[in-house]
Amino acid sequence: MDFPLVSVVIATFNSEKILPKTLEAIRNQSYDQDKIEILMIDGGSTDNTVALADEYSCLVYPNPKTDPVSAKLIGFQKATGKYVITIDHDEVMENKNSILDKVNALREHPECKVAFCSGYKRPAEYPLLNQYISEFGDPFSFFVYRFSKGVPFFEKVMKKRFEIKDDEKNYTVYKLGILKKPIICELCCMGTMIDRVYFEKFKGAFTDGAIFTHLFYYMIGQGDDAVAFIKNDPLVHYSVDIFKAYLAKLKWRIINNVHFSDQAENGFSGREKFQPKVKVRKLLFPLYSISIIFPVLDSIYLSITRKNTVYLLHWALCLYVVCQIVYQCVLKIIGKTPRMKSYDGKKIIR
Repeated sequence: MDFPLVSVVIATFNSEKILPKTLEAIRNQSYDQDKIEILMIDGGSTDNTVALADEYSCLVYPNPKTDPVSAKLIGFQKATGKYVITIDHDEVMENKNSILDKVNALREHPECKVAFCSGYKRPAEYPLLNQYISEFGDPFSFFVYRFSKGVPFFEKVMKKRFEIKDDEKNYTVYKLGILKKPIICELCCMGTMIDRVYFEKFKGAFTDGAIFTHLFYYMIGQGDDAVAFIKNDPLVHYSVDIFKAYLAKLKWRIINNVHFSDQAENGFSGREKFQPKVKVRKLLFPLYSISIIFPVLDSIYLSITRKNTVYLLHWALCLYVVCQIVYQCVLKIIGKTPRMKSYDGKKIIR
C-alpha cells in the first residue's frame, strides 16, 4: 500500500529542554520516515532549538510574531502532506504506531477528516500539577466545558457524549451529531491529525487565526461529524513543572483575552460564536468561583476520581483566575493596556 506524506508541524521558541524527546519520538515512529516531513516554526530561539533541526532532518521557518497560532499557520501554509499533525514542543508521542494508526483510521473511514490521540498523560517525573493542567488547561475552561482531555477520561467523555459508529482494534469512530453540550476542541494541537486537502476548502483556513483555531466547528457545521479516536495513543505532556510558572501562564491567557481582540478571537471569544450556551456559563464563572462551596465540591470530586490531591487546589485557582479577570477588566476600563508578551513571558511582541 502506498502511504501518503504526513507533515508534522511544531511551534518552537527556546525549546531545547523537551524538543529532543519530541523529535526522537517522531523519528522512532513505525510509519515510513521518508513519508514524514517535520516543520519547525521558530519564534527566534536563542538556545540550541534551531540546531536540533539539522540533527533530526527538520525544515525550519521563522515566525516573526512568535505566538503559537501564527507559527502553526505558517506551518500549514508550508506543509505538503495530505495529512498534517500539530504537536507542541513539549509533547511526546508514546505510541510508536501513532502516525500509522491515525493514517489507517482516516483512510479506512474517509468520512473522518480528523483523528485524535487518546489524550494527555503526565510524565512520571513531573509534579502532580501537570495532570490538572493537561486535563483541563485552566479552571475557567473546566467550568465552562467540563470536557476532559486527559487519559483515560478523554475516552470516557467521548463514549458518554457521542455515538459509536465503528469500533476497531486500534481506533473508534464517533459520530458527534449536534453538539448538545459545549465542547472545547482545537484541531491545531494535541497531536491531532487532519486531512489538509479537506480543510483547504474553508476560506481563510490556513491564513486567518480566528478561522484556523476553530476549524472543528466549521467541519461540524458542514455536517461532517465523524471523527476517529486512536486507542492506546497517549501524548505525554511536559507542561510547566513549577507552580509559579503556571500562574504566569494563566495571567498571560487572561491578559490576551481581555486586552487583545485578535488573540481573544483565536480562543474563547471565537468559540462562543459557535456555542451560544457558553456565553451564559462565562458570566456564571465569577459567581461559581466566589461561592467557594461549588469549587470546593468539584475539587473533592476531582481529587477522588483522579486519585490526585493536587486537584484540591482547583477552588483556589478559580479565585486566582476570577481576581485576575476583574483586575484586567479594570485596567481596560481605565485605558491601561499591558504589553503583549510571548508565551513564556520573556519577549515583548507589541
